[in-house]
This record gives sequence, structure tokens and C-alpha cells, in this order.
Amino acid sequence: MSNALAARFPCLGNAKYPKWGLCMETVLVKRGLWGVVEVLVTKTKSDGSEKTADEMKTERDGLIAKRNVMKMAEARAELILRVENGQLAHMMAHDPMEIWENLQCMHRATSSATSLALRRRFLTAKKADDETREAWIGRIQTLVLRMEHAGIEVTVQNQILALTMGLLSSYDYE
Repeated sequence: MSNALAARFPCLGNAKYPKWGLCMETVLVKRGLWGVVEVLVTKTKSDGSEKTADEMKTERDGLIAKRNVMKMAEARAELILRVENGQLAHMMAHDPMEIWENLQCMHRATSSATSLALRRRFLTAKKADDETREAWIGRIQTLVLRMEHAGIEVTVQNQILALTMGLLSSYDYE
């Protein structure tokens, strides 16, 4: 990984998994390694008909078995290099797909207290006096990403509501 890319996002600690996951996925895609971490199959056959669940599972299992061992090792190394020491316990598997799934499970916020805290932070967020509109929108979108990662559905209408409720009084109109 280049130093310029490494400086763009911090190593994964005990927080901010959704942002880290997105950045890490981008690094792996750019390096040609994402295909050994996430194996996807299409739902349709070449003739346009739908594949059965068994057909999709068979195809996915076949693609998983064909993954390149060297690319898997590279992907695992990239993941390990982008976490803090406290996360290394989740990185013991040799399969980067398993590591990715472990990290997702460990960092998924599922408690009702976490859900309520995220919703409250989202709905009570306020734009700072010196914050640009772009930064304000980005902050709200980051909260949306964290909420969606926790399994909370956030509608576009709620996003607009949070964005407008958090504006300064100087944005009011009559």
C-alpha cells in the first residue's frame, strides 16, 4: 500500500468501523484484491432466467475454492496492516474473507442503547458556525452510514430533516 493511501484513513480501532470498512474496501479494490475477500455471483443466468439458491451457492462455492492463495495472503496482510493492535485477535484466520466477516460481526452495533444513541446524535446534530455546508452534509452522511451499518433504516426524508433541523438560525426564512 502506498504511503499516500495509508495516510488517508486511520487504522481500525474500537470505533468507526463503517468508515474504515469503506476505505479498506477501496484499497483492496484498487490493489486487485477485493475478489478474494468478497465473492459475489449474479442472480440471473446468461439466458436471463433466475438462478436457484442452490445454483448460486454452488457457483459461489466454486469461486471461493478457485481464489488465488497469493492474493489471499496479500489481502490478509493489507487488512492486518490497517488495524490497531487491539484488533489483531480478530485477524487470526488465514482467509481474508473470514477476517472481513469477523470484523463486521465484532463492530456491528446491535444493542438498543447504541441504536437510540445513534438516532439521537443524528436528529440533534447542529451545524457549527465555522463549518462549511459540505462538511455539514458530510457529517450527516457519516452518521447515516454508521446507522445503516447498525441496521437502522434511514430514509431520505429523515436525512433531509436532520440536515435542515441542524442548520443555524441564519438559514431560516419566512
